[in-house]
Amino acid sequence: MRKLSLLVPCLFSFVSLELRAQPATPVVTPAVLSAADMNTLGVYVDSLSRMHLFSGVVLVAKRDSVMFQRAYGIARRELDIPNRLTTRFVGASIGKVLTATAILQLVQDGKMALDDPIAKHAPELLRDSVGRLVQVRHLLSHTSGLENSLTLPMQEWHQLLPYLRSFSVQATPGKRYDYSDWGYVALGALVEIASGEDYFDFVKRRILVPAGMVASDAIRRGGEPLPANAAVGYRSVTDSAGLRFLTAWHEVRGADVPYGIGYTSATDLHRLLSALLDGRLLSPPLVREMIGPRRELSADRYGLGIMHFLDGRMFGHSGGDDVLPMDAWMLQYAGTDYRLVVLSNLRPDNQNAGSRVLRKMLELIDAARTRGARQ
Repeated sequence: MRKLSLLVPCLFSFVSLELRAQPATPVVTPAVLSAADMNTLGVYVDSLSRMHLFSGVVLVAKRDSVMFQRAYGIARRELDIPNRLTTRFVGASIGKVLTATAILQLVQDGKMALDDPIAKHAPELLRDSVGRLVQVRHLLSHTSGLENSLTLPMQEWHQLLPYLRSFSVQATPGKRYDYSDWGYVALGALVEIASGEDYFDFVKRRILVPAGMVASDAIRRGGEPLPANAAVGYRSVTDSAGLRFLTAWHEVRGADVPYGIGYTSATDLHRLLSALLDGRLLSPPLVREMIGPRRELSADRYGLGIMHFLDGRMFGHSGGDDVLPMDAWMLQYAGTDYRLVVLSNLRPDNQNAGSRVLRKMLELIDAARTRGARQ
């Protein structure tokens, strides 16, 4: 058993996680999770919640069928409101899946091609020499080579567009992976230019409504009051004063942007993953193109809006916001039909609480596969 250090992209930063996993091996035995496995998972997350190590919602599904879904902890401590299955959490960088899907839908519609330079569709978006070099697929796979400055929280994402015009290329496009919110700001602009629609209108019409994402279709552009059923993020700190829960929440955060989704639910993220992987949003060839790591672009663990974890054993996307603070996972276990959504509004001692649930789920799937091999 070896230790794997995993950097997970977030809305404004990276969260460093350490997960233990067996080296990847060929999938030869299907994993069949039982009711007892789900009970084991429930007992485990219950114990985390009691120790104030997890607060949020956990959902496990076999394709469209939900096997396990429970809420834990407190959504709003000042009002003593518990987390519920319908509670909305910040999905953060999981929203990149929406933007990537929108771009690929436009490719499917014949409005653009993955190999198109950005200048072909948006000559004013990047400086001339840069726009001719950077292709659509480079932005999708985080291999554009563009400068990667810190993305600052803004109430309206269009305010970021003028900055793109000043960016230079720091690496040859397609030669280096560098996770970037800026690339998805540019992709949001491309969605509007190629479709002739507002980014949010297009995403709602082509993705949220067809996928049945009813908790995510009220777009937050920043500045609006917190949704009534939304969770607030907390950090737990243990010091001489005992256990305390701190938050830096304020009203303008949690807006939807092309590089991150604001408030969503576990059910909605399961519906998004299912609609995408089951071919209801994109053709099967484009889904395969989206999922596959772009090794030819030096992106060994990222496709076109889809991220791979633990040597490819899970794929999907993660998200997190260091300021709020919240964390989100939307994942499929490779070689199985099992899908996992974890939404958390607690960071105990500044750690990612959801990673513990992810590790337990991996353990259960591996044990199920071992049982199958023995039968």
